[in-house]
Amino acid sequence: MPYFAVDDVDRAVGRLSERGATVAVGPLTTGSGRAAVAAGPEGAVFGLRHHAPDEQWRVGEGPVARLELYTRDIFAAALFYGGVLGWAGEPGESCSVEYVDDRIVVRDGPRAVAALVDGAAPGAGGCHRWHTSFRVADVHATAAAAVRWGGGLVSAPRELGSRREAVLADPEGTVFAVTAS
Repeated sequence: MPYFAVDDVDRAVGRLSERGATVAVGPLTTGSGRAAVAAGPEGAVFGLRHHAPDEQWRVGEGPVARLELYTRDIFAAALFYGGVLGWAGEPGESCSVEYVDDRIVVRDGPRAVAALVDGAAPGAGGCHRWHTSFRVADVHATAAAAVRWGGGLVSAPRELGSRREAVLADPEGTVFAVTAS
């Protein structure tokens, strides 16, 4: 489940409620600030935090390579998340949103931070949800380790253009991808 950094968790939760989302937990105070957990209109679960707890967890930098929302309607999803997360603010103070190659790409400056994709998430049984891809040094070794430690192999390592990728599940069934360039 991804967490999105927002300036004011309470106000963002108010925007969620206005847009018909389900707020499952919070907002509440944690050791690192305010947080909440919610589900979007199609049931995709995500969290909100007051700013990122650690800069290394920014999408596209550090261990998180990609964040994608698989959904039935990418344009409705862009309006929903844009309104809740403030993607449509003043230039220079918010993200830019563009339609590229049949997907909506959300950028923070030059860095892609999320993509909204038409369809069901890999290994999600037809569900629409957020899908996280983690950067690793060796996709094959990571897939083998996941299986050895009780996880599952949803999609075997494969070449996708200039990168290798595998879709895995942790021991509790949470699906994610690992990727290496």
